[in-house]
Amino acid sequence: MIALTAQFLNKGILIGKVNNQANGQVTLEFPDGTVMSCQPNGTLQSRPNGTAGAYELCNINGNVIVYNPIGTPYFFGAC
Repeated sequence: MIALTAQFLNKGILIGKVNNQANGQVTLEFPDGTVMSCQPNGTLQSRPNGTAGAYELCNINGNVIVYNPIGTPYFFGAC
């Protein structure tokens, strides 16, 4: 499991699974099976398992997770 933290979050987020996608990006699955979704304003939401649109796809670089919905990058630290 992965725990995410971000400067604007008051609490951590627990991620249950990293799902590799065909384009080289990943989606992050919550323990309940839903997928993390980062909206263009940085709001985090969940979507049904298997959703892999622009708001759900991210890149992992070391311990940094980067969402880039509609050209605005949001960075999350993984611990």
